[in-house]
Amino acid sequence: MGTFLMVGALLALVLGFMGQQRRAALRSAARWILRILFAISAAITLFCLYGTFAWAGNGGGVLIFFAFIFGFVAFMLGNSLFASTDQEKYYKLDVDQKIQANLELTDRIEADHRARLSQNLAERDKFWTSSRRREALDREIALSRVVLSRIDEMRRSVKQPEIYQGDEPGV
Repeated sequence: MGTFLMVGALLALVLGFMGQQRRAALRSAARWILRILFAISAAITLFCLYGTFAWAGNGGGVLIFFAFIFGFVAFMLGNSLFASTDQEKYYKLDVDQKIQANLELTDRIEADHRARLSQNLAERDKFWTSSRRREALDREIALSRVVLSRIDEMRRSVKQPEIYQGDEPGV
């Protein structure tokens, strides 16, 4: 059963990756496969849950373990499907809207890193922060400073319409 769990999780990850590619046919095929596998896994999960209670007197309680495994696989497949569906909305945008969406994302990244940097600096300056935690904070602070130093470069690069050249319209 552990093998099924690993195969199901790996399949969800691979299909989720395929569902976010630039090629519309690949995204569409991955979404259909995800829908089918999600429906099958969810149905098996519900059947196992039903069997757990309906056949409890005949040893049906063991089905709860199968329900957990199939439920986890259904959860992974569902998340991959919803992420792929969200990605499809992005690919349906025209170039100017994609640039605007990416600039908004860059602004959110900058705000998050500035907030995280100020929190880490404040925590690092407290006298009760352990040396191990202080070293971890130093690494996070350095990473945030590198990201913040390259935000303008990121903004310039997302404003270039030619980087969206390979995007196909959504299906």
